[in-house]
Amino acid sequence: MNYKCYEKYFNDLEISEKEANVLLDYLSSLAEIGINFVNEHKIEYYEKLCNLDEGINQASRG
Repeated sequence: MNYKCYEKYFNDLEISEKEANVLLDYLSSLAEIGINFVNEHKIEYYEKLCNLDEGINQASRG
């Protein structure tokens, strides 16, 4: 992600290039943390989500 890709949106929101770059760095860091977390806990949580999804689907069927 870089400023130039989103320049119009930042200008519309009156966000300077310096502020936008700080924001983009912050969002990139959050994304990286999220990806690392998912990769570390993938199997355990995937199974839990599958079970949750199955429970929701069964409940909606009646």
